[in-house]
Amino acid sequence: DWSVTGVQTCALPIYVGTAGLFADMHARASAGEIADAQAEHATSAEVNPTLDIAFLAQEEARDPDNFRAEYMAEFTGSGDAFLDFARIDDQRLPPQPPSAATQWVAGLDPAFSKDPFGYALVGKTADGHLITGPIGALRAQGDFGGPVDEVAGFAKEYHARAVVDQFSSAAVVERLQQKHHIQTTVNTMSSTTKTEIFQSLRARLYDGSLTLPDHPALLTELRRLRTRFSSGQSSVVNPRVGGSHGEERGVI
Repeated sequence: DWSVTGVQTCALPIYVGTAGLFADMHARASAGEIADAQAEHATSAEVNPTLDIAFLAQEEARDPDNFRAEYMAEFTGSGDAFLDFARIDDQRLPPQPPSAATQWVAGLDPAFSKDPFGYALVGKTADGHLITGPIGALRAQGDFGGPVDEVAGFAKEYHARAVVDQFSSAAVVERLQQKHHIQTTVNTMSSTTKTEIFQSLRARLYDGSLTLPDHPALLTELRRLRTRFSSGQSSVVNPRVGGSHGEERGVI
């Protein structure tokens, strides 16, 4: 977006929502409500003609919603559904066996009190396609050892390495590595990295390189995801409904 106020010209390559100071000033300037101000609009390609057309087409195909905001400079409203299921292959697969893929990874979202312990196994096929194995949410019932041991059983069956977030990671990693001899790594999560992960998930769903499992609870939670724009940035909101915690969705 290009915003001209008085004699100042500002090019802003940012995510912009339909609400907020910038959107409000742009609308008021466009309507002639601000004296000595003028609002202009230009796409990235118009501002920078050197941008490769093939690159822009690739970015639009990969993530059209992000393309609208980042390259077309459109005001995109918060609260919109993050995933457009009309663009996602409606094929749904049951949990695939270990032989269906290689490089299996067991993604874990540990929780030991009110929230369930989420897990999802994802494998890569010979052609680079991602498929899912067992997915679920376990109740710890006061002892984290039970869920960890149960998930370890899946990991062993699938010859999978484990990836956990930072929550109680020391205890989980120690049990997985020392008791079950499972290769385990810790991924420290933040709001920024979570949004990047969701964007990567969306890109794979849109290009067909990931097939969603036949898992009604997971699909329901994916449909709840919403986009939020704040302070010039986009993020993904995971609405919490009832006992939902996003375990399967967060680790897939």
